[in-house]
Amino acid sequence: MKLLDVARKLVELYASTYLGPVTKILQARLLAVAIMSATGVNDNERRKLLDQWERITFRIFGLFHKDSRTKVGDYVRLASRIVTGDLELHTYNQIMAGLRELGDEYHIDAAVEEGLINRDYYNHPEECRYLLWSYEVHLAEELGSGATVDEHEKSGIWKLGAYDSIEHIFPQNPTGSSWRSKMRSAGGTRKKIESNVNRIGNLLLLPIQLNQEAQNSSFNSKKETYCKHNLRMVQQVCKKNDWTLADIQAREAKIVEWAKIRWRDV
Repeated sequence: MKLLDVARKLVELYASTYLGPVTKILQARLLAVAIMSATGVNDNERRKLLDQWERITFRIFGLFHKDSRTKVGDYVRLASRIVTGDLELHTYNQIMAGLRELGDEYHIDAAVEEGLINRDYYNHPEECRYLLWSYEVHLAEELGSGATVDEHEKSGIWKLGAYDSIEHIFPQNPTGSSWRSKMRSAGGTRKKIESNVNRIGNLLLLPIQLNQEAQNSSFNSKKETYCKHNLRMVQQVCKKNDWTLADIQAREAKIVEWAKIRWRDV
C-alpha cells in the first residue's frame, strides 16, 4: 500500500507538465513525495511546504543552473527524516525550517545575479518557459480575483518543445533597416546583438505558429502578429512604440524584481 501511495503521488507530480523544471530532478521529486506524505501537517500547511520546496528547487536548478548531482544527500536526508517520522522534523515549522536550511546557500538575490541579470536565458529553454509562464500567471493575478489564464493558451505554449514557444522580440538575425541602430546604449555605443537578444527582457511566450510568423519582421509587423494572442506579457509589448536595447533592459529589470519576490523563501 505504501508503494501504491508513492506511485499515486508521483503520478500527481508528473501530471503537471508545467512543473517539469523542478520535477525532473530525482532528489527533488523524492522530497516532494515526502512532503506530500507527511503526517504531521494539515492540507494548507502542506501546500505552503510544497511552495517552499518549489522555490528553493527552482533557485538551485533553474536560476543557478546547478546539475542533478547538486545537494543529492541534503534532499534525500530531509526526505528520509520526514517519511520516517523523525520527531525533530514532524511539524510544519520543523519541516519548513529544514527546507529553508536546504536553500540557505542559494539566496534569491544571488540567484538572479547569477542566472538572470544580463544573462543568456534562452539557452535554458525549459527553465525560461517556466519562468515566463510564472510571470504570465503573476500578471493575471495582478488584475484581481476575476482574472484567469486561458487554458487553451496554456496548452498552446506547453504542448510542444520549449524552444518552439519562446519568441525573441528583437530578432536574433534582424533583416532590413528597421532594426538598425536599435541596439545602442544610452550613450550611443553600439552593442552586440548576440550579447543581448537572449536576455529575459527580450523573450516572451508565443505559440509556435505565431512565433514562426513573427520571426525577423520589423517591430510594427511583429506587433500585428502579437495582437493575435492574448497573453498579458504579449499585450504589454504591443503597447510599446519601439523596441530597443533600453526596452530590453527595462523589461528585464521589471522581471528580475518580480522574480526576487516569486522565488524568495515563503
